Amino acid sequence: MKYTILFVDDEPQVLISLSIVFQKDYNVLTAQSGIAALEIIRRTPLVHVIISDQRMPGMPGVELLKSVKEISPTTMRILLTGYADLDAVIGSINVGDVFRFVNKPWKNDKLRETVRLACQISEKMNNLYLQHQTPGTSLDSQELMTDARVLVVDANKAHLQAIKELFVSDYTVYTAATVDEAFRVMKSNSISVLITEAMINDTDGVDFLAAIREVQPDTVPILLSDSKDAALAVRLINQGRVFRYLIKPFKREVLKTAVQSAISQYNLFKKRPSMNLRRQEEELILGDSVRPKPTEAEAQPDILDRARENIKNRPTY
Repeated sequence: MKYTILFVDDEPQVLISLSIVFQKDYNVLTAQSGIAALEIIRRTPLVHVIISDQRMPGMPGVELLKSVKEISPTTMRILLTGYADLDAVIGSINVGDVFRFVNKPWKNDKLRETVRLACQISEKMNNLYLQHQTPGTSLDSQELMTDARVLVVDANKAHLQAIKELFVSDYTVYTAATVDEAFRVMKSNSISVLITEAMINDTDGVDFLAAIREVQPDTVPILLSDSKDAALAVRLINQGRVFRYLIKPFKREVLKTAVQSAISQYNLFKKRPSMNLRRQEEELILGDSVRPKPTEAEAQPDILDRARENIKNRPTY
């Protein structure tokens, strides 16, 4: 049976172009508006992947994908856009609505591989959903508070202390002023939530998150930044699989809520590892091969270099 994918764009020529690329190997559905797309989602037993344009009259892509998530949570959601709509992109990150961002003009080979991966993940998630009915069910609050470990990474020691004081009464909090220190902490402690700056000294935050995926794939990352950046936002989803992207200044309660949600996510991953999309991606991309895990003796630059190389060579967006 072929996977079912839905393309949504108000430009008929875009839908034709995408259909030509995918119609041989997939069951292709198209819609020219968000309302029409939602009707298709409701009446179709399973749409494995939806690929939507962002700029559409009536209902922008991120609003559509948010609704699709509620109606069909195992449908993987991809946003196709030629515009840098920062608020929409950041908003979609912070509510978990988008699996990948793809900029126009897209590369057919990369889009094919991205859709193939998304379909495989959707199938696995749907099977899990059928087994458990409610795969997103939260653990009780008492269990969520048990043994949660938070690591804060920031070159500014005053910031480290301020965030530590915010959480130390509820969780075990570690701090690191450098990436080296962060890796040392993670070699001896299972970290539930990582809070990091977009740039740590001279290390790119997204590269750091990609490396963390290899060290502790269940750790849930939150990235803090002094400014909005469209390119960074796209990389955070496509490469770093970030959980939240918070722009300074923000209220203390915003960070506290983000960390509480991240701990819930971590507990879910530990209880049901198959719910972790990062693990799903790794398994599907690697197939039967096994990527070597970092050893105790492996230096931090080696882990970062390997993460950068993996990003560079991966076939998907």
